[in-house]
Amino acid sequence: MRQDLRTYILGSYGTAALQMLQDFGFTPPKPRGGKKTASTKAQAVVQAKATRVARHTMGKRQKAKIKGTAPAQPVTTPGPTVTPRGS
Repeated sequence: MRQDLRTYILGSYGTAALQMLQDFGFTPPKPRGGKKTASTKAQAVVQAKATRVARHTMGKRQKAKIKGTAPAQPVTTPGPTVTPRGS
């Protein structure tokens, strides 16, 4: 019943109803991770493909133990290059 009440409050008033949740003794929901950058999404795609290649056609439990590694790619950042003084 408590879970149904919490679901009703969040569904009706959204996550902004923090005071109402606290009045009933509930903890507020955790904030979501936020927006992901394009580079983060691209790295996730590369990682997923590497994992699929590494798993081959093994059984379900064997596949769960294996994680692929993506090849290391240099990260480029825009901006001026800095050279140390005195060299």
